[in-house]
This record gives sequence, structure tokens and C-alpha cells, in this order.
Amino acid sequence: MAKAAAPRVYDGACHCGALEFSYETALSPRRWPVLACQCAFCRGHGAATTADPAGIVRFHYAYPDRLRRYRFALRTADYLVCRECGMYVGAVMMTGTGGVATVNVNLLRERPRGLAAPEAATGYRSESLEERRTQRRAQWTPVFGPV
Repeated sequence: MAKAAAPRVYDGACHCGALEFSYETALSPRRWPVLACQCAFCRGHGAATTADPAGIVRFHYAYPDRLRRYRFALRTADYLVCRECGMYVGAVMMTGTGGVATVNVNLLRERPRGLAAPEAATGYRSESLEERRTQRRAQWTPVFGPV
């Protein structure tokens, strides 16, 4: 029987370093689901996001006053944007048991070898509010620590 891979931590931050994150996953970067949402916000930020429901995300705000939480469309998640440099770090949705998040792989300090090119993510517009929440609870990464 194959031994499960040990989790690795991948660090990222906005351009000015005010908003940081650590993404912990046992998945090989080759297996990360990397998505390029086709909404105007994500396209405008050049975002490519990933998540692992078996992983962990930790956010650290070196300068909390630079954190801008932005909500749009169904208003189910906070999109974390730096007020100083304008970078989109990730998105967080609160659930009854804590937060779940997705992170922008373009902000990783070191791009992992083998990371797949982003796949266009479509179909969000047809989701109901509850379908969107259910999908995120199942697919996004649990957040440990402050959200």
C-alpha cells in the first residue's frame, strides 16, 4: 500500500506583503485544481485559484488596515484584496463550523514545479445561493486562525 504524502506548506502574499497566507496540502502540485474563474473580478485580477478540502489555509495580516473585504454577486464570500497594492489574495466563506477559502496561486512566493495551467471555470451564474454555498463547503480549504 502506498504511503500518503506528507503535507507541505506553500506561502504567498500580496505584492506589498501586507496580506499573507499559508496553504498546506498533501496534494502534489500536479494534482491541484487550478481554476481561472471567468467573472469580471477574477479576470481583471488575473486570478488562478486553488483549494484542497483536506488541506489548511492560514491568513496573516501584517498590516490589518490594508485588508479590504469585497463582496459581489450572491455575496456569499469575502474576496480579500490589499488596499495598498490592489492584489486579490483569496476568498473566504464562513460556514456554521468556521471558514473555507480558496487562494490565488499567482501570489505564491515560489511557484511549485508541475503546477497545471489554470482551467477556465464557468457555470457559476446558474448556481442558486444554496448550491454555491454547498459547492464551496465541499471543495474549498478549511481556514485555521483568523479570517
